Amino acid sequence: MMLSEFVERTGFEPMAAEYAKIEEAYCNFNGDKDAFCKAFVNGDGEKKIYQARAAEIDRLNSKILERTRPSSGAAQSTSASCPLSRPNLTRNWNGSIMSSRRTFPRPNMRS
Repeated sequence: MMLSEFVERTGFEPMAAEYAKIEEAYCNFNGDKDAFCKAFVNGDGEKKIYQARAAEIDRLNSKILERTRPSSGAAQSTSASCPLSRPNLTRNWNGSIMSSRRTFPRPNMRS
């Protein structure tokens, strides 16, 4: 079955790598094109492909975050040697930030 035939029968246009898997499933399917496409639609094939796409996007985003996140050892050494580093800050019970050196009132951001 050609990609154009699959798209015409299902209304779904997969990417090339996805269609290669669909074609493999079709070759292992016991039936004709129409029966396969009907089974694809009724079996939530499109939804499964969208879920696989989302999982791949999540996997790639995680890789990006791992590569862009500085290592904890490098961050600690940089902040310890920086003369302008912030003092040790903590949050008060009401959410305001307080410092061991000075405390500043929190601005009212409500409109």
